[in-house]
Amino acid sequence: NQTTTATTATHCSNAVVSVDHRLAPEAKWPLPLDDCVAAACWLIENSQSSFGTSRLLIGGESSGAHLCAAALLRLSSTLAGPTPFAAANLV
Repeated sequence: NQTTTATTATHCSNAVVSVDHRLAPEAKWPLPLDDCVAAACWLIENSQSSFGTSRLLIGGESSGAHLCAAALLRLSSTLAGPTPFAAANLV
């Protein structure tokens, strides 16, 4: 729920970025994953200048958790070195 996320983020001094990925059935796989990977790459490149931190966490619920896990797998195979995400909250 967005209210709980916003309250938790404020309490912990975190920024929250929500990905508005394309949805099935109109968007076929892997288009939703492509959107999530693009957002993750944007965060990797811009988190310091946009939010003042390079400490990144990723998370999602249900299909969002699946997309996060798949994005982390894709990033781990395309980035030089480990992904900069410190943690994943997959519900």
